[in-house]
Amino acid sequence: RTAAPALPRPLGRPRPSRPPPRPRRGAMDAAADELILDAIRADAWTIVDRLLDSAPRAVSRALPDGNSLLHAAAFYNAGNSLRVVLQRGGDAGAVNRAGQTPSDVAFLTGHPALLQLLAAAAAG
Repeated sequence: RTAAPALPRPLGRPRPSRPPPRPRRGAMDAAADELILDAIRADAWTIVDRLLDSAPRAVSRALPDGNSLLHAAAFYNAGNSLRVVLQRGGDAGAVNRAGQTPSDVAFLTGHPALLQLLAAAAAG
């Protein structure tokens, strides 16, 4: 039996390992948006509130489908989450790619209570 050949030794000092690359800001925004949307779908308003603490720009940012968080809350009949987004500065007059406001979405999806909340927010 013969011995396995020895591996060559590295010359000089070993290179320090590099930290992993940081994700691009767009990727972080998309991840935050997905988490917030999941919380809105469940109308988990306390989670929406905490997530908006860490991603405050999500309130005014358009989602990839062109809707805002208010559009999503109106669509999913998430009244408590809708209130949180409004309190955080969500624009009740925001228009999506289809030219609809969150009030239009609430009307089209048959959520009159949310329509009243959005009308009150838009008025004052």
